[in-house]
Amino acid sequence: VQEGFLPPLELDALEKDFIEYIGDNIYTPRSVSIQRKLATLYAYYKNDTKSAIDILERTNSISILNQRIKAETKLQLADIYLISGDVWEPALLYSQVEKDFAEEALGQEAKFKNARLAYFRGEFEWAQTQLEVLKAGTTQLISNNAIKLSLFIQDNMGMDSTEQPMVLYSQAELLIFQNKFEEAQEDLEAISILYPNHTLEDEILFALGKMSEKQRKWQEAIAFYSKI
Repeated sequence: VQEGFLPPLELDALEKDFIEYIGDNIYTPRSVSIQRKLATLYAYYKNDTKSAIDILERTNSISILNQRIKAETKLQLADIYLISGDVWEPALLYSQVEKDFAEEALGQEAKFKNARLAYFRGEFEWAQTQLEVLKAGTTQLISNNAIKLSLFIQDNMGMDSTEQPMVLYSQAELLIFQNKFEEAQEDLEAISILYPNHTLEDEILFALGKMSEKQRKWQEAIAFYSKI
């Protein structure tokens, strides 16, 4: 199910079921999975990152959890911190997982998320340095994601004497990740106004379409994609 696509009544019923299950099975491995799902529901569907963070921090403090589950929970927690507007705590958590699982896919996923975070912050050279390493990643998904982001940065840098269009676009992508759609649209429209005919034009339309989808504005999404 895509983020934000469940009707409110279904969300409420699902939340109730999760809470009831956790209450009866708080320290079981299955409960940890349900707690992580509840955190996802709060962060991505109910715009309640505080509750999501509280759940994941409590979950990660359970002593019986193995290190891999703790690391997976840290990555989820880092993503939700990022949604909440914190760009520093995610970097710390991503780096911890990257260090602990350096030779495994989980560590490379953390490394990619750190590179993506650098991109979101407009630190394009640093992001590229990390992405170059990941192009030969241990999994095809990580490698493909690294190649895609690296090529995107490369193709859209250097057209002008300023990085500002890319800064605005990466900011907009972060805002979309945080479900701050109005602010994201302002940044995207600013690029079109200030830098007409930039190589980002198609990407801007695609981002606007993606935003419209997340808000269930289907006709708007179709219109943006049709322009591409």
